[in-house]
Amino acid sequence: AEALGAERIIQRYSRLVIDCNRPPSEPTAFPERVDGTDVPGNRDLTAREAARRVAEIFHPYHAAVAAAVDERLCAGISPILVAMHSYTPSHSDFPGERPWPVCVLFNRDPSLSLALSAVLKEEGVNVGENVPYQVGAVSDYTIPVHGEARGIPHTLIEVRQDLIGTAEGQAHWAGRLAAALPRAMQKLDL
Repeated sequence: AEALGAERIIQRYSRLVIDCNRPPSEPTAFPERVDGTDVPGNRDLTAREAARRVAEIFHPYHAAVAAAVDERLCAGISPILVAMHSYTPSHSDFPGERPWPVCVLFNRDPSLSLALSAVLKEEGVNVGENVPYQVGAVSDYTIPVHGEARGIPHTLIEVRQDLIGTAEGQAHWAGRLAAALPRAMQKLDL
């Protein structure tokens, strides 16, 4: 965000408390088990506690995202939404280690995601497209609500966690993505 002069809105809670990229009505918003590990704080979660998390964490986060988009639109600036996530190097959904250092995810409008993928592939990066996950209108929130529904260019980027576990890895991928995003936007004339 700093390298691009972009606003950064960070979700400060673990997705195990509430996954702010899921509609609160989805069972995966409050997972009881993740990657084979129990999440005791979500077992037997009461409706009252779930509602408290939604009110204190989910709504303020998405209000901040909506306000940032609104501010740019009101100023005559065309916003671009980039959602950043990370994913585990291995999971039962793929035999062995997941081979993609970075993935781009999309649903109805793949244009920015595929342009970013093309730029990174030109640099020799093995980019996953809609793997290990996909964006869905029911299972996801940020891209469908703040990107697709508002008709603004968007992408969801996933970086493999083992590559960003150190300050050096974080700096490397931040720099690489900060350089690639403007090139992807140029491909789309944004």
